[in-house]
Amino acid sequence: MNTVFNHPVDAIRFVLAETDADDRSHLCDVIRQVEDIKSGRTPRLLPTVDLEKYLDDQCETYVSRAVWRDQRLSAIETLYETFGQQTVFLPVKNCSKRPVLKKWPKVRFRDTCHPAYAKLLLGGNISILQGDVSQHLVSIDVDDDEDFAEFLSLNPHLRESVMTSGARGKNLWVRMLGPYPPLSVVHRRGSQQGWGEFRSAGGQTIVDGMHPSLVPYSIASSNQSAGILEVAYADILWPDSVVPPHETQKKNRMSRKNSRSGKNHRNLVAGDREVDRIKAEFDMVAFVRELGFEITLSESGGMICCPFHDDRTPSCWVQPDHFFCFGCEAVGDVFEFLKRLRNLPFRNSLIYIKSCLARGFCRLT
Repeated sequence: MNTVFNHPVDAIRFVLAETDADDRSHLCDVIRQVEDIKSGRTPRLLPTVDLEKYLDDQCETYVSRAVWRDQRLSAIETLYETFGQQTVFLPVKNCSKRPVLKKWPKVRFRDTCHPAYAKLLLGGNISILQGDVSQHLVSIDVDDDEDFAEFLSLNPHLRESVMTSGARGKNLWVRMLGPYPPLSVVHRRGSQQGWGEFRSAGGQTIVDGMHPSLVPYSIASSNQSAGILEVAYADILWPDSVVPPHETQKKNRMSRKNSRSGKNHRNLVAGDREVDRIKAEFDMVAFVRELGFEITLSESGGMICCPFHDDRTPSCWVQPDHFFCFGCEAVGDVFEFLKRLRNLPFRNSLIYIKSCLARGFCRLT
């Protein structure tokens, strides 16, 4: 199925409808088989089997699966209504905190609108990819209920926002206005004892499913109708007993500067702004067609057989700005595609892409 829907819920409805049709067809086959045996048209190979009980069991299974589909769809619709229609939800293994996709930090909203992704999302726990990809959705994860109560006493206005809980503590969800720190562990002052986390860009937090300790995740807010509050990071007050995320970021700044001293090829060849401009002008869909790939087009991209694994049915979704394979989980922009396909280093890829744009090839119109 190569259709890409406008919203993930539409893809989920499509997958559930397909599953329901398969279950209904199976049940009809069972009913036919039982009627044929009763009428003598088909020999009864297992005389000890109670046909009526067998048929009742099959009907019961169909009904229970139909109820599960309705409940699952309703739960996912509630998640989008609660956290925002453009939120990036990640499939997570059941009773686990580990996302199904190894390269989950690179998933984008358009990837979640594909039926293949919808099937993954229906299979277990669900988490949120936090930060700018989910419209600056972050959570303040506090491990202890008493510490959480203290935090709310300092920030009473945040009581109106959405909260979620698992086995211990709570996550308070807000949408950030303006700059904010990346994913940070919040320690108590003078020790390495954990207080919680500021979960933002680079993080993911489970909001639906079962904790590894078999405690269900739940939306714990008493005022869910208020939705996610929008706040500036500077308006959040932190207890004096903890090191807030911005202080942790300041302490880590020097180590990040040291790591930047070994600049990568991108910074040596061109500034980030130039690379971003080139990627914004470049059309990957047209590019893969120029390379000779057979592509099944849709409104926002197309599907090709992935060149990075043995792919007999198209599983690699190509969009103007990036690609994502539902089979081997290869993901990236045009530079990553060329690196994997032709083993081209960044410098050579940049020169090649610039030449394509100069000749008018693969330019977004």
